[in-house]
Amino acid sequence: MHDDALASLGVIPTVYSLVYPETRAAFDRLRTTPALGDMYERAWEKHQDPMHHELLETWRDWVKPVADVDFARFAHRYVSAGSSEAIRDAVAVHVAEARQAGREPVMHIFDGEYEGFPAFAAAYHCRVVRHPRIDFAASLDEHVGPHDRFFISAPSSIDGNVWDGLGPFLAHLAQRHPTVRVALDLCYVGCIGSGRAYAVPLGSPSIDTLFFSLSKVFGVYYHRVGGVLCTAERPSMYGNVWFKNLLSLRYGTALMQSHGLDEIPQKYRPHQDALVAELAAATGAAVTASDVVLLAHSPTGPAAFARAEGPRYCLTPGLDARIKGQGAAR
Repeated sequence: MHDDALASLGVIPTVYSLVYPETRAAFDRLRTTPALGDMYERAWEKHQDPMHHELLETWRDWVKPVADVDFARFAHRYVSAGSSEAIRDAVAVHVAEARQAGREPVMHIFDGEYEGFPAFAAAYHCRVVRHPRIDFAASLDEHVGPHDRFFISAPSSIDGNVWDGLGPFLAHLAQRHPTVRVALDLCYVGCIGSGRAYAVPLGSPSIDTLFFSLSKVFGVYYHRVGGVLCTAERPSMYGNVWFKNLLSLRYGTALMQSHGLDEIPQKYRPHQDALVAELAAATGAAVTASDVVLLAHSPTGPAAFARAEGPRYCLTPGLDARIKGQGAAR
């Protein structure tokens, strides 16, 4: 089936976030908040300096049903422009530390992971090693070196699903490669429409960095609401105590306070199922709705959607049309 035919269903290769009706309603409410502009006044009094704490604390409480984030352990916390700013910074810090120690900077990822990881690595001349998720142990033991860094998303960007192998993967790293550190991207936490019960194992000593973003969760991509939590101080991010978007902080906090974890994706899961059924019929492939409401995957399918473990489909345009009562995105 041609890509333009899939596009007519509202299915595309690149993952875009979805502005839900609830997202737009929350923004409209925020814009009419009395004296909203007061928060920008009298910066010399420094009352803006602690304004990011509410977002970070709200996010910790919001994700606790599936990700129990220990603020005592991840004691150094910074807001960022989505997760991309924080990921870029983490790559830059890893490269600088490796070169200062006389080591080659190396990033490890699973094949098919979030495209931003290797893109930032390339920008900083950091070598990227890709591993298969299936039988990962042998590949890790062969290619991982001391003090290398692994970047990974959970739930997974590879197929939009919760990966049951995350715990065993982290245990293997901690046992066999104890100097390797893991940066974990939680951008899809809050996007699970399947109702699947899961828990992100954050207790591993290998994990020293957590990224989060509300872009995929609520469709606030252009508001750049995110953060990074670290076990060690990150001086390159400290300036964000001042360089932050107060309106985005207020908006992100309000969204989480108004909607429970996975409430919105579960509400729109029937639209995902309907679109996946149409996609399967159109392609003849065994397409399955991913745990993440925006995505679907299949073992085989069109080359334009190919990933390491089979095609992955972004359903955002089709979902947008159905949620707005327009039917398919034709």
